[in-house]
Amino acid sequence: MPTVERTFVVRAPLAKVWDYLSDFVRLGSALPGCERVEILSSRETDWYMDRKVGLIRKRFVVRTETTEFDAPRHAAWIGESKELSISGSVKLQGVDASRTSVTYAGAVRAKGPARQILNRYFKSRLESEIDEFVRNVRAKLEPEPDASTDPGAENGSVP
Repeated sequence: MPTVERTFVVRAPLAKVWDYLSDFVRLGSALPGCERVEILSSRETDWYMDRKVGLIRKRFVVRTETTEFDAPRHAAWIGESKELSISGSVKLQGVDASRTSVTYAGAVRAKGPARQILNRYFKSRLESEIDEFVRNVRAKLEPEPDASTDPGAENGSVP
C-alpha cells in the first residue's frame, strides 16, 4: 500500500492554516488531480479525481468520511471507491504566531482488476504529488514576498 508522511512549515498562523485545510472544497483545489469536492454532510464528501495512468485516463469518485476532527489541531479521514481505499490525517502545530507546522499522512490502496497497475502508479507518483500539494498550500496561504524588503524577491529565490 503506497503511503506518505510529510512535515512542512507554512508561513501563516495556525488558525489560517486550519481554516484552509479543514475546508474540503478549498483543500481539493490544492490536491493534484482533484477536479472538485462535493459536500454531502458535515462528515461525508465525494472527491472527484482524474488521473492519467500510462495511456489511460482514470476518473475516481472517492466517498470520504471524516473520522476525527479536533479543531484546530487534527483531522483524519477514510475513503472508498470501486478502485481505491484511502486514509489520511493532518496534524497542525503552531511554531510561532506566524508559522505553522503541518504533518500530512496519507495512504492509498488500489483494489479490483487494475490494482497492481494502480498501486505501481501511486507508489511512483505519491512523493511528487505531495511535493506539489505542499507548493499549492504554501501558494494559497503564504504572503507574497515584498520586493522592497526581500533581497531574494528580485531573482525569484526564496530563503
